[in-house]
Amino acid sequence: MSKSLSIEITKLEGVLLLSLKGKVLEESIIKDAISKIEKELKLAKGQLIMNLTELDYINSTGIQFFIKALTKARVIGGDVVFYGISGSVKTIFELSKMDEVFTIVATLEEAQLIFKAKK
Repeated sequence: MSKSLSIEITKLEGVLLLSLKGKVLEESIIKDAISKIEKELKLAKGQLIMNLTELDYINSTGIQFFIKALTKARVIGGDVVFYGISGSVKTIFELSKMDEVFTIVATLEEAQLIFKAKK
């Protein structure tokens, strides 16, 4: 199976921004992604925004990735905020009750406001 996920990591006002594009299907991809963000997450004090506007599909591996990222963020006193969830990804979030566990907003601006309020 080909790697079908691309991840862009940027910083925005001290908060880590992860933009996911494609599909989260393979364990190897999430291991790479977690190791890539771990150091950056510490520098951002655990504050992570995930842009899912271009994420087409997730399976249980995707759910596992989001839970690992949330756990790593919370261990260092931070949190994860998602935005741009739609289509089948939104359905999976709802069916798995992840929409009750994670903070989900519609826009990047709303996500940024959540972290500004926590400062």
